[in-house]
Amino acid sequence: LLQSPTTESAAVLLHCRKRRTAAGKLWGGSMLGVCAASITFHVSSGKWRDLGRKLDYWTIALSSGLLTRALYPKLPPVATAASITLTPFKPFLVSASNAMAMESKFLQRSFQNADLLGAQKLHSAACIAGMALFAVEDASVPHVPLVHASWHCLSALGTAMVNYVLHDAEQQYPELTLDALQLPSTEQEQRQQMQQWKQQQQRH
Repeated sequence: LLQSPTTESAAVLLHCRKRRTAAGKLWGGSMLGVCAASITFHVSSGKWRDLGRKLDYWTIALSSGLLTRALYPKLPPVATAASITLTPFKPFLVSASNAMAMESKFLQRSFQNADLLGAQKLHSAACIAGMALFAVEDASVPHVPLVHASWHCLSALGTAMVNYVLHDAEQQYPELTLDALQLPSTEQEQRQQMQQWKQQQQRH
């Protein structure tokens, strides 16, 4: 069977490798933590299964907050701090709130940037199909085979599509990319290199 954590890991590695901001790379790293927690939950049993489930919920909530930080660079730090503080007590609320913020950003930018439209549609289709499979798995008697594995494949696809809106956010705030931040120490050299960097970006 195709298991979810390994499938989602492939999508996660894409995020870690291609992100150009510290916030984006931090979110990619957090998704590796989500995969590790998911594997822990799936292999656990007995009294450890409840702990594994909580760990799974907590890492998802924490990662969702870091995704919001990457998509909204101007978000006040106190909002991210509140999301992290609330995670152990209300992980579903934290995850849902951050997911809505991400979906809103993705939809809004897809109307403004035609290059995002295809990815946004595929992302939405994967989410809708994933929710349908989740409902089938929850209600099926007897258990329908491969539903859980298929849900995870759709989750990996939906997560991979987020890469496009993250790239769009990096283009909106080029001054926050790691390339732009690695400037010489003197103020004059910083200005000159920033101007040269902006000119290069405009040519591309």
